[in-house]
Amino acid sequence: MDVNRFKKNEGIIDSKKIIKEIENYEFISFDVFDTLLKRNVHKPSDVFYMVEAIACKENKCYKGFYDRRKTAETLARELSNEEEITLDEVYNAYEKHNYEDIDYLKKLEMRVEQDLLVTNLDIKEVYNYCINSGKKVFIISDMYLPEQFIKSILDQNGFVKYEKLYVSSEYRRTKKTGSLFKIFLKENGLKPYQVTHIGDAYSSDIEIPKKLGINTIHVCKNLLRDKKSYNNKKNSIKLNNLYSFINNTVDTNKSAYYRFGYDSFGPFLWGFTKWLYSNAQLNHIERLYFFSRDGLIMKKAFDILYPDNGVKTFYLEVSRRSLRVPVLSLDSSFENLLSTITVAKMVPIRAIFDGAGLDINHYEKILTQYGFQKDTFFDRKDIENDINLRKLYEEIRGDIDKISKIEFDSMVSYITQKQLKGKFGVVDIGWSGGMQRYLEQVMNIIGIENDVYGYYMGVTDSYTRNIKILPSMKMKGYLFDCFSNAKDYDKRSSFVGLFESLCLEQGGSVKNYAFDGETVKANRYEYEYFENGKPTKEYLRIKKVQEGALHFIKCISNDNMLNQWQYSADELFCNLRKTGANPDIEDVKMFGGFRFYDEGVTSRLAAPRSLLYYTIHPKKAKSDFLSSKWKTGFMKKLFRVKLPYEKIFFSLYKLK
Repeated sequence: MDVNRFKKNEGIIDSKKIIKEIENYEFISFDVFDTLLKRNVHKPSDVFYMVEAIACKENKCYKGFYDRRKTAETLARELSNEEEITLDEVYNAYEKHNYEDIDYLKKLEMRVEQDLLVTNLDIKEVYNYCINSGKKVFIISDMYLPEQFIKSILDQNGFVKYEKLYVSSEYRRTKKTGSLFKIFLKENGLKPYQVTHIGDAYSSDIEIPKKLGINTIHVCKNLLRDKKSYNNKKNSIKLNNLYSFINNTVDTNKSAYYRFGYDSFGPFLWGFTKWLYSNAQLNHIERLYFFSRDGLIMKKAFDILYPDNGVKTFYLEVSRRSLRVPVLSLDSSFENLLSTITVAKMVPIRAIFDGAGLDINHYEKILTQYGFQKDTFFDRKDIENDINLRKLYEEIRGDIDKISKIEFDSMVSYITQKQLKGKFGVVDIGWSGGMQRYLEQVMNIIGIENDVYGYYMGVTDSYTRNIKILPSMKMKGYLFDCFSNAKDYDKRSSFVGLFESLCLEQGGSVKNYAFDGETVKANRYEYEYFENGKPTKEYLRIKKVQEGALHFIKCISNDNMLNQWQYSADELFCNLRKTGANPDIEDVKMFGGFRFYDEGVTSRLAAPRSLLYYTIHPKKAKSDFLSSKWKTGFMKKLFRVKLPYEKIFFSLYKLK
């Protein structure tokens, strides 16, 4: 997409300013295309590419239609004695030189036009003001499409209650010669100075009516309403369609967090949901269980897109802690515990206690006895050989066995209550299938027949630690799948914390289970993003991101054109990856200060100290970088210059 073409008009249409300009005018006329309505394409002639692409999808391959269609329109204008032509005349000219099914192509072109046209949100506000304030509204368009067709599109988009529609193909007169404006004025007994015309074409909507004495207001045509609605590379037609849809439909009055949800997280979540449904059908899955907490946003998306599809959805209140602690009753060895906690290079001692279900604050004397503190970290390659750590573990192992056995029974009751049995799918963000493994282990131990399929946004190579224990596990990843493809790689590793924050439910993590009368309920920790009973900024901002993402899915679910294309996970991940892997300063300002809670440790996504500080304290630079959950964001905020941060990250990753 030609980004420079947009930069000239970057910004948004000032609806309030336009309303002020027309306050004293009783008669207002609007142009249609690129004024009241926008096409979800880069340029109008892209419609012909769409027709060609869809004709091929419908097994009526008309390769080269784009060029032939443009030639036919030029020829029709040359043959006509009128100021304007009709769509029928275009296809009559097409038929003379191409022996194809012109009736099919003509109907398909109108169908494509209908599917691509959406409300121009910025001008709709002006239009509604005119109608509600009792002004007389007229619509005037230079277009070869039939008047009745244009009227139906206007109706669908809520442009109603106007006085009359003037279409050049009906009158055979155009705005660009001034003739159609003259007809409009004469028919309605109006003087030019009584009217304000609003349109995008500088010649036919501004210069010509001005010469007639009509007041005019120019609106930008190629307006960049959303900075992530384009791509610097040349786009395919389907991506062109998607980015234009985002640009035309995003609500610019909403917060930056909402818009990020709409333009970046929403497309990815939409793609994942469609992939999930496709795989559920392929595997004949009739029940999907979405794991808390990340799975809630996925369930909401799925229920929007597939409300009545034969696949029942359930929300399962589980967490790594609520499942892995009971599973330790089967094997509480130090090695098994390590297989359940973080795979990060630097392992906090808090993660070991958290993984075992113990509160580290109750074990300060034992920590001191073996030379540790609550903020001690271990290098993963050395952790199994740390003799003092093993001795400490053996001292607390009795407590682990006691807690895990108690929690095993209550977890079994919860699983039984949720009727988890037979063939079903589990859905979660990823990354190694640990919770799926714990669940299957318990079901196998207590004799519940099961055939579980795991569906994840991504599966990292750390899945191997779970497969070693349960070789029969079945899982798939959407964005990357190291389980099925050994050459695949973790595409969100440089910003894992940011990625996971986007999916977080607005509620505390599940601790364990307990009977509440005759039912078993999940006990939850206090929500991390509440302080003194009030939501934190992180809570409110992630909520806005998720609102934007779900609104995107609602909007796109009704778009016939976009739902015809097949988008790859990488294509729909593009905007999210740009923010996460190669962020700009605004991205880091938006998310860098977010707190992230994991394995009992609290950190910031990307909050480095100054370069000067790290020059004096180089060891602190390393520890801060390793603890950051958004490493590319950390580097960007630290250095503040344009660098290939994702490439730098992967280079450092190889050296670990």
